[in-house]
Amino acid sequence: MPDVLEQFLSGMAAACVKFNEAVEKRSAIECIILGAAIIDGQLRMALILREPLQSNSRSIQEELLCEADDERGVSERSIFRRCRDAGIVDEPLFQRLGAAYDK
Repeated sequence: MPDVLEQFLSGMAAACVKFNEAVEKRSAIECIILGAAIIDGQLRMALILREPLQSNSRSIQEELLCEADDERGVSERSIFRRCRDAGIVDEPLFQRLGAAYDK
């Protein structure tokens, strides 16, 4: 597994642990922020896993996992749109994700 994917998955696991801690503390702000990060991470993983399954390759889209110092990252809205266009989420869920992001 490439280092960048391993680091991303470790970050996702840490976010899940912190989310559970926030739930136990009843910290709404932390739950919202961490919940959004977890959803974003899961959607990124869906896009990353979709590519090798469709192309029968082992390559991954590293630009979805991290950004280089001289690059701009892929935004959450872009991830939502890509997931809709790829059929990972349907239009109603895409609309709900966008609405939640706007709040």
